[in-house]
Amino acid sequence: MTIDQQLDTAEGEITELQLALADAWDDPAKRRRLADKLQAARNRVTALYDLQAAHAA
Repeated sequence: MTIDQQLDTAEGEITELQLALADAWDDPAKRRRLADKLQAARNRVTALYDLQAAHAA
């Protein structure tokens, strides 16, 4: 899987997690789990962009 494909996948996951987080407004435990997953996905995207920049240089 290319870096671009991985970015597309991770960015799609972020969108899904954001929607799930909005749907879980009444469940603090579920919101916390989703927020942790969302942060991990954002960290992956950041790492992939860093990797992409390193490959371009």
